[in-house]
Amino acid sequence: MSQVLILIGMPGSGKTTVGQGLARELDYIFIDTDEFIEQELAKKSIEKIFEEEGEEAFRRFEKAVLQHILVLATKGQNLVVATGGGLPIYQDNLAKLSATGTTFFLDCQSEILAKRLLDQFERQKQDRPLLDLASAKNDPDNLNEKLLELVKKRGETYEKAHHRIDTTNLSLSEVVERLKAF
Repeated sequence: MSQVLILIGMPGSGKTTVGQGLARELDYIFIDTDEFIEQELAKKSIEKIFEEEGEEAFRRFEKAVLQHILVLATKGQNLVVATGGGLPIYQDNLAKLSATGTTFFLDCQSEILAKRLLDQFERQKQDRPLLDLASAKNDPDNLNEKLLELVKKRGETYEKAHHRIDTTNLSLSEVVERLKAF
């Protein structure tokens, strides 16, 4: 029987970084749903998908990657999955994820999320369509407001995860150790 560990939470909460570290330590396959969409399904950035096809098309890609994860799990693959922030919110995705594996809500204060996202944007120059990071670097308060709005919309769903870990003041290794403890 496979073990599937699924990380959900807001953009910037550490899902990808933590997921990569955890998968490495456990010798599990790592899947970042956004990365999978960009590299395997759409063959273009999420920003381009939103720009050219809209959010609805992106949500269809999320559904396809979720199906891929379900197939791998049924085949007995051990996985660590980092979902895009919105994936658990739509349709019955969180229920499917929870039935497939153990879900972990990586929670974090919005001010820290904003700082992490802006730092990441400066390094990678990759925007997040729902947050408009390119504009936010000149108006960080507006980014914080957008994040708080998203938290209001998504928080209730995130709280339905099997476990919650506050990543605000934890290092990568501390979060990985907490996840391993489960």
